[in-house]
Amino acid sequence: MMTRTIAGLVMLSAVGILLWAGHLAVCAMIVGLQVAVFRELVSLRYVRAKEAGMPLFRTLQWWWFVTAMLYAYGSSWLQAPMGGSTALKWLHEELPTYVTNEKFALDAVAFAM
Repeated sequence: MMTRTIAGLVMLSAVGILLWAGHLAVCAMIVGLQVAVFRELVSLRYVRAKEAGMPLFRTLQWWWFVTAMLYAYGSSWLQAPMGGSTALKWLHEELPTYVTNEKFALDAVAFAM
């Protein structure tokens, strides 16, 4: 009982510290937990895939996982409170006018030569 109580207090303290550290730490914890769970699931399936002779099983699984994470969190990461919304605003509003600007076209031609 004492071991479980101590472990519970340590985990509760770790969550409290993460919450105190801010929203980026909480996001990192969530992503870390997702990676750990996915790693465990891939490890469980690997034994059967190895027996079946599936090539690149782990590589394909991790690529699908990364793709799903980027799809699920991609726009949120770009709008994170680290100035990402400012960068997105510049990309959507200022970049098209910069690209169509004559000076930019002349600079691009001069750079190409």
